[in-house]
Amino acid sequence: MPRRVRVGGSWVDVRRSVRLGGAWVPVDQEPPLEAVPLSIMDGLTPANPNVDDTESYTLGTVWIASVPGRVHGVRLFCPSTLPLGTPTGLLYRLDTDSAGVELARADFGALTPGAWCEALFAEPISVAANQPYVAAYWTQRGYVATSRGLSQPIVSGGLTAVPNEWAYPGVDLLRNGRYGQGSAPAFPVNAFNATNYFADVLWTPA
Repeated sequence: MPRRVRVGGSWVDVRRSVRLGGAWVPVDQEPPLEAVPLSIMDGLTPANPNVDDTESYTLGTVWIASVPGRVHGVRLFCPSTLPLGTPTGLLYRLDTDSAGVELARADFGALTPGAWCEALFAEPISVAANQPYVAAYWTQRGYVATSRGLSQPIVSGGLTAVPNEWAYPGVDLLRNGRYGQGSAPAFPVNAFNATNYFADVLWTPA
């Protein structure tokens, strides 16, 4: 028989209840723990932390997941001194090397110089296994970069930032280190020198 104790003027079954937010909650009603989103570039820092450019760009990283999952948002590594304006986070499904479909966007909140900053989507976006996607951000001025930073794959758990000129079945070679110039967010159709612009994803497995 479960043991009961006196708590705050009432009897509580200690085997079947837990303390949560200042109240006793039955175990079978305890809310599930949220999975912590995973990213690809934890532990990496840009070789150039301040690329001063007066033009606006959409900058992105092509990535895949080994299992189905959900994308909760994207993140960027903020320059250490340059202003970014109000950047926008973006997620695209990559259909060919030069064409993609926008799946979600969100503005970044508070920006911390020289650190990862996040933009969370209103709702998580379901993504398929082994389908290429682009995590991107649009910046009004300034970004970070590592030249040739995507010449080799970057692997973290079930996520991979694919190497530049990656052979995807049924599609031409996919370039990585994506960029596109423009006064508003748009799919980044160009690539240069396998540059890592430190656009990353916030993903959980399904």
